[in-house]
Amino acid sequence: MNFATLRLCGRVESVARESRFDNGPYLAFRLSDATGALRVAVDSAAVADLIRRNAVPRPGARLDVGGTLQYKCGQRPLLRVHSAQQVQVVEESPRPIVRSPGGAHG
Repeated sequence: MNFATLRLCGRVESVARESRFDNGPYLAFRLSDATGALRVAVDSAAVADLIRRNAVPRPGARLDVGGTLQYKCGQRPLLRVHSAQQVQVVEESPRPIVRSPGGAHG
């Protein structure tokens, strides 16, 4: 199943964090659905495009993501995304509720 092409639809569980592979920077976050959670890594060229479009995935957003499954012995599986077009926002992250200090008075 290593290098199989997958398409997942799920919610972003974590803040996207920048890290590095041998070939350059990438963004990593966890995506979960009814079957569990999978780490997603977006390659450097795609990261630049997501940043340029202000489309970096945020926690709580629902995404449709395509990529290549990678599995290495002793490590957890990873969905590797090579193109920003493989990351589609289905539903934006809910906005936090901002309350005024002291609450509402009635």
